[in-house]
Amino acid sequence: MRKMSKETKHIIRTTAAGVCAVLIAAAAAGCGGAAGTASAGNAETAAVTAEETNKADADAAAQASGSSADSGSADSSENAVLASSDQFTERDLSTDCEIDCTITLADGASSADGSGISIDGDTVTITAEGTYRLTGTLTAGQIVVDVEDTEKVQLVLDGVNISNEGDAAIYVLNADKVFLTAAAGSTNTIAVTGEFPDEDEYGNGVDAAVFSKDDLTLNGEGTLNVSCEAGHGIVSKNDLKVCGGTIGIVCAEKGLSAEDSVRIAAGMVTVESGEDGVHVENDDETVDAYFYMSGGSLAISSGDDGIDASGTLVIDGGTIDITQCEEGIEGLVIVINDGDISVAAADDGINASDGSGGEVMGMTAGASSGASLTINGGTIYVNSSGDALDSNGDLYVNGGTVYLDGPTSDGESAIDIGDGAQGVITGGTLIAAGSSGMAENFGQNSTQGSILYSFGQQAAGTTVTLTDASGRALAEYTPSKSFSSIVISAPGIEAGQTYTLTVGGQSYTVEMTGLIYRQGMMTGMGPGGMQGGQMPGQNGTADGGFDGQMPDGEMPDFGGDAASGGSMPQGGPPSGQGPMGQ
Repeated sequence: MRKMSKETKHIIRTTAAGVCAVLIAAAAAGCGGAAGTASAGNAETAAVTAEETNKADADAAAQASGSSADSGSADSSENAVLASSDQFTERDLSTDCEIDCTITLADGASSADGSGISIDGDTVTITAEGTYRLTGTLTAGQIVVDVEDTEKVQLVLDGVNISNEGDAAIYVLNADKVFLTAAAGSTNTIAVTGEFPDEDEYGNGVDAAVFSKDDLTLNGEGTLNVSCEAGHGIVSKNDLKVCGGTIGIVCAEKGLSAEDSVRIAAGMVTVESGEDGVHVENDDETVDAYFYMSGGSLAISSGDDGIDASGTLVIDGGTIDITQCEEGIEGLVIVINDGDISVAAADDGINASDGSGGEVMGMTAGASSGASLTINGGTIYVNSSGDALDSNGDLYVNGGTVYLDGPTSDGESAIDIGDGAQGVITGGTLIAAGSSGMAENFGQNSTQGSILYSFGQQAAGTTVTLTDASGRALAEYTPSKSFSSIVISAPGIEAGQTYTLTVGGQSYTVEMTGLIYRQGMMTGMGPGGMQGGQMPGQNGTADGGFDGQMPDGEMPDFGGDAASGGSMPQGGPPSGQGPMGQ
């Protein structure tokens, strides 16, 4: 049964003016101290109360917010509202606990040394609040948590192997919240084979190896391996948090899935899934079903999207490596404040969209209401067959370092901005290589210079360098695929100055009569408009062979500053320019 307190805690209402997307900042950066059962519960209650208060404040701020007068800023009723909220409690992040009972699993002979346990054959049911250590093996069994709505349960997995067929191996039927903790030094395996029934005996559509009707937190310092032959890996019908441990998921459908939120603070998560790697969606359209990440690592190989949130998607830190997917990162409102992100996508790389699709030859057939993509920091690399950065609404780049190996097809573009929307760049370094047929540049509201140049087809491995009048390199990149246009924006590109763009062995002069420059052949009618003089020559093809390397011969280093031939500061968003996401 859903509780009003959980709705207050998790739901962010949509404002009548536009998007009520919360830019979320994690207050907790590490694990808390020792937490016994009673003290951990008190800390949890205090943290939840603060979380509920902050979410309510965010709603009020969204409804009362006004517009900014700065030229590069967006009206806050149409874009993300700056808010602050604790996403993780002390107990979420803690690795310490006091064990109330140890359960030893064994086929037909499971036992417990304390109370709060019911054992029926190979089904072990937790019936009271507490912290339970589990060890041993069930080859065809199940752990069930069925306690009061106000009670919390912690399951400490310490060398557990649980298999089941056609039903969850770990099933949270009822609780306020459950913590699934992998004990330090332990390896734990959860595996489910066979098809799931449409409904179980309780009327629930259980369809995952680990299935929770209520809040679920994964933490600890050990290893948890989850496999599901016909369904999802780990599902929560409310919030799903990852706060530690090494977690490996192999499943036929979605890897991590929740209805209210998926939040990652720490840990190493690897997902191999037939559908989305991470999925957040709620049938209630008033719920901002969101994804939030502040730390840890997430590696995904998926048959559909890498990360898909129907509401807000905020990345404040951590490492994301999506090696295979259709679309890499998708949400209605996407805000990237920090982090190391790499995406290889068969379609769009990073896509701000309501998920309705509607593209014709790479062009969005009408923008998604409320969609926006904002990059305030971080290091981002995208290699996509579709649009690399695709916002079905506004696109803002205020900082960070972004490298895009965009599409080779003229029906797609490295940067795609929604119909009637604006593309604004105020800081950071962005280099986008791709086709020229639908190429787009940033718009006139930008406060940092941006150059779009199209030319004859260039081979993969052809280095592109932009230098100023003194010969100082401002930006440099070696695309991994063939390309016929380049978009470059970096600190130092200013109106009234002259620059040299070198593509392989061919050099072009760029005279910046304004901040936005567009020159070349077969360029689309993006928001950047047309600027520049004569058409460039078409003899710029150069021998290559670097296979997508950076200027020093390496791929982008997601652990530090990008290498370049000159100064390429990452830079934060200028004060007052565009929606902020500190």
